[in-house]
Amino acid sequence: MGSFILSQRGKEKFIHEGYLYIFDKTSVDGVTQFWRCERRRVCKARVRVLNGNIIKTINIHSHEASASKIEADRVITKLKCRAAETVEATSQLINECVVNISKACQGSLPTHDALRKLVRRKRNRIHYTPANPINLETLIIPDCYKDYDVLKNQKKCTCAIESMVMWRQ
Repeated sequence: MGSFILSQRGKEKFIHEGYLYIFDKTSVDGVTQFWRCERRRVCKARVRVLNGNIIKTINIHSHEASASKIEADRVITKLKCRAAETVEATSQLINECVVNISKACQGSLPTHDALRKLVRRKRNRIHYTPANPINLETLIIPDCYKDYDVLKNQKKCTCAIESMVMWRQ
């Protein structure tokens, strides 16, 4: 039985005996999944999977298995998930994810600066803020930043952006 990790684009990768497989297609009946080796240009190995269990292996790998790369990919997946879920400091997040990993895995991981950038990009993708408006007519305030006070059938919008505009005048 294999396990799964996430790719850079958020898709699942299948792990079996130190090799990574990417999803290729499903069978006509829609039950069996066909996975091909991650190094698809070089290696012709494939597996057929039914409910997480391998039912058939096709061809042999033309390269060595890399347990350190798989462990590094697991660390990166864990780092991305934690970056999306928590708001702790980036360096603290990286240190907690990298603790207790092997020396071989440390060699397979990207640099500390690259990991920091990875966390920053993941958080920016989630907490996307709109671009600066050209004028007040194009200013669109998202609902999550609005605070309404209802006064006799009138809505008064007060928010941090309006108070900043009023303060500058």
